[in-house]
Amino acid sequence: MRPRPSPTGFDDPRRFTSGGGLVSRFAVVSMVVFLVVGGSLHLLISAQLRRRAEAHATEQAVVLTRAVLEQVLEPEDVGEPVTGERYQELLREVLTRVMIGDAVRVKVWRPDGTVVFSDERRLVGQRFPEEEAEMAAVIEGGPVGELSDLTAAENLYEEDLADRLFATYVPLRVGAVSEPNAVAELYQDYAPTAAESAESLAQMDVIVGSGFLLLYLLMLPIARNAGATLRRQTSDLQTQRDELEQLVGERGELLRRLVRAQEDERTRIAGDIHDDSIQAVTEVAWRLEGVRRRMHDPEGMVRLEGVDDAIRGTLERMRNLLFDLRPPSLEESGLSAAFATYLTRASREGFEFAIDNRLAEEPPLETRTIAYRIGQEAFANIRKHAKAKRVEVVIEEIDGGLHVAIHDDGVGMPAQVPDRPDHFGLMSMRERATMAGGWCRAEGDPAGGTTVEVWLPLAPATRLQAPPDPAAEPPAPASEL
Repeated sequence: MRPRPSPTGFDDPRRFTSGGGLVSRFAVVSMVVFLVVGGSLHLLISAQLRRRAEAHATEQAVVLTRAVLEQVLEPEDVGEPVTGERYQELLREVLTRVMIGDAVRVKVWRPDGTVVFSDERRLVGQRFPEEEAEMAAVIEGGPVGELSDLTAAENLYEEDLADRLFATYVPLRVGAVSEPNAVAELYQDYAPTAAESAESLAQMDVIVGSGFLLLYLLMLPIARNAGATLRRQTSDLQTQRDELEQLVGERGELLRRLVRAQEDERTRIAGDIHDDSIQAVTEVAWRLEGVRRRMHDPEGMVRLEGVDDAIRGTLERMRNLLFDLRPPSLEESGLSAAFATYLTRASREGFEFAIDNRLAEEPPLETRTIAYRIGQEAFANIRKHAKAKRVEVVIEEIDGGLHVAIHDDGVGMPAQVPDRPDHFGLMSMRERATMAGGWCRAEGDPAGGTTVEVWLPLAPATRLQAPPDPAAEPPAPASEL
C-alpha cells in the first residue's frame, strides 16, 4: 500500500523552515555561491587578460619586424647566411631599431629551416630541419605568437635570456616578391607581459570582489526581513493547518455518524419488517391455507391460489428487501465478500459474475459502506435494464483512494445520461460519492455494455484537496474490463 497523504492535503509547513536558522543558512550558502562565482570569474578574466596581453605582444613584434627588417634586408640576405660586414651592418640596425623594450633576440629564417641572420652569431648558418614545417605554416597562415618552452634545438642560446620567452613568428616579403620568402622570429621577455596581465587582473579582482561584497551586504538585511516574514507566515500557516485538520476531522466524524445513522435506520427498518410485516404476511398465508383446505368450490380454489401466489411473492420480495437493507457480510468479511454475496443471489436471474479484488487491506467501514451502496444501486440497474450475461467488478486503490469499476455486457446506455427524476439511481450514486469527497460516473460502451466507476478517498471526507478529475482521463481498470 502506498503511504497515505496528510489529512489536509499538504505537509507540515514547519518542515520547510526552521525559523532563526534560515538567515544563517542563507548567509553561508550565498557566501559559498559568491566564492564559487568569483573564483570562476577570476579564472575567466585571467585567461582573457593573458590572451589580450599576448595578442598585444604579437602585434608589437609584427610591427617591429616588418617595419625594420623588410626595409633593411636584401634578397641575397635570405638566399645565403649573412656574414662579414653585411652582418655587422644588419646587427646595428637590429640592435637599435628592433631589439628595444622587452625584445631580447631576433632570428631570420629561410623557409628550409636555416637561420640566415640572428643577433646571436653562433646561430647564423645553422639549419634545423624540424623547423621547416613551422616555417611553412607561418608563411601560409600568418604571424604566430606563443610561449617558448626553450627545449627545442634552436633554443640552445636562449635559456639564459629570461625565465620565460614569448616568441613571435612573422612572415616577411624581402625584395620585390608577392609571397613571403622569409620568416622573422622575435623573442620577447614574457615577464612584462605577465606583469601587465597580473596588474589588470588585480584591478578586476578588486572591482568584482567589491561588487560581490556590496551585493552580499545588501542581501543580508533583505534575507533577515524575508526570514522574519517567512517565520510569521509559517506560524500563520501552521495555525490554519491545525484549524483545517480540526474542521476536516469534524467533517469526517459527521460523515461517519451520517453513514452509521443511515445503516442503523436500515437495520431498524429491516428488524421491523422481519418482526412485524413478514410475520403478519406469513400469518395471513397460514390462514389462507386453512381456508383453502375447507373450500370445495373449484372457482374459489383458483382465486385463492392466485392470492396465495401473490402473498408468497410478497414474502420473497420482503426477504430480498431485508438482505438489501442489511448485507450480512459487509462488516464481517469485507467489500468483495459483500459484492459476491449480493451477486450470487442476483445471478440466479441468469448472468455470471467475476470479482477481482486487488486491495491489500480493507478500507474503513464507512468507505466500504458507501462503495457497497453505490455498487448495490449499479447491480440493481443491471438486473432491471441491462439484460446482461456477465458482470465484472474490479476493486483496487488508485491515487490514494478506493476505486471500484463495474462492467456489464448488456444493452448499454446513452453516452450522456441527463439528471432527470427517472434516472434517480444514477443521481443517488453520484450524490453518495460526492458526499464522501469522491466521484462516480457511468458510461456506455459503443460496442455494448456499461461501465460504472466510483472513486472514494480512503479516509472519507478527511481531505481538502480535490479528488482526481474523472473527466480528465479514465483510470486504468476501466479499460481493462
